[in-house]
Amino acid sequence: MEVDTKINMIAIPPVMSQAQFAAFVGKDEKTIRSWVITRAVPTIKMGGSRLINLEKFRTDLAAGKDEFVKGDYDDV
Repeated sequence: MEVDTKINMIAIPPVMSQAQFAAFVGKDEKTIRSWVITRAVPTIKMGGSRLINLEKFRTDLAAGKDEFVKGDYDDV
């Protein structure tokens, strides 16, 4: 998965639901669920939900990460 690093992430909250993230990046919710299951994107568990960790996502983009692939976030 390639990511456009030109996204302005200043006004974005630190976490986002999978449905919100799907709308944000223009992908189907099933695709995002697949990314979460395969640990291709950073997530956190809050209550019974697994949310996309946008703060980690943003930090990784700022550090030069331009591909997010299966297993990148196995330590989560």
